[in-house]
Amino acid sequence: MADWQVFVDLVRSKGWWFAYSEDGRPVRDRVEDVLARRGEMSVLLRIRPIPEVLVNVHFFTDAEIEVDFEPLELQGQERLDVVCAFLRAVGRCWASRWSSPRRAAPSIR
Repeated sequence: MADWQVFVDLVRSKGWWFAYSEDGRPVRDRVEDVLARRGEMSVLLRIRPIPEVLVNVHFFTDAEIEVDFEPLELQGQERLDVVCAFLRAVGRCWASRWSSPRRAAPSIR
């Protein structure tokens, strides 16, 4: 669960727009609360690094943070650069957090 909190803290620190939804309804809860209810309903975190690019984050497991992008929104080099910057920021955040060889980094699918 700590990985999820680190991820959300990164999103907040970058100033990216984000919103949780459960079964399509917006909610304002902590990560722990959202993860606890994921078996009961469809849970989604939506992030917009810029208004034209939506990143969907799925709460399937505690150990994995799965993201997807809308291919139609990724037209043009500028938008592709935004997605690459998003992924780089996530990777750097976890690289600094997971530098210990005793623990494996969480997977991003």
